Amino acid sequence: MPLHVGKGRTESRAISDIIDYVANPQKTDNGKLITSYACDSRTADAEFLLAKRLKSAWQRSLFCVLTS
Repeated sequence: MPLHVGKGRTESRAISDIIDYVANPQKTDNGKLITSYACDSRTADAEFLLAKRLKSAWQRSLFCVLTS
């Protein structure tokens, strides 16, 4: 069972909570220790969800083409 389901959260809320936890100012020297690659750390949760949705849509499209 996915972790977010077990805790009664949406996938979006779970990703946001995790990023908030790891970006805690007390743990990251007020954000100085946060870096990112190919995304903006301030919008990473939305970018993760968008990437997942695009991947799912691409996989469905590929399946339809392959089964045609």
